[in-house]
Amino acid sequence: IGALLRKRGSVTAMGLRGRPVDGPHGKGAVVAEVTANVWPMIADGRVRPIVHARLPMQQAADAHTRLEAGGVIGKLLLTAPTT
Repeated sequence: IGALLRKRGSVTAMGLRGRPVDGPHGKGAVVAEVTANVWPMIADGRVRPIVHARLPMQQAADAHTRLEAGGVIGKLLLTAPTT
């Protein structure tokens, strides 16, 4: 976060629900841009998602409770059991 603030950067979030499927601002265009520009930065470590906690899939209800209560910074990851 410090490096972002020093460069006067910002973090922006958006949802796809209200967007049209097609067109220059549609869901497909957004996904294509993220695939081309964001995922490579995550893959090479330039951007790291913030993970609040990892929970086993059996605790999905607890994850929802935590999200609804607030105070979660980052993502809650549900992990599948290894077989």
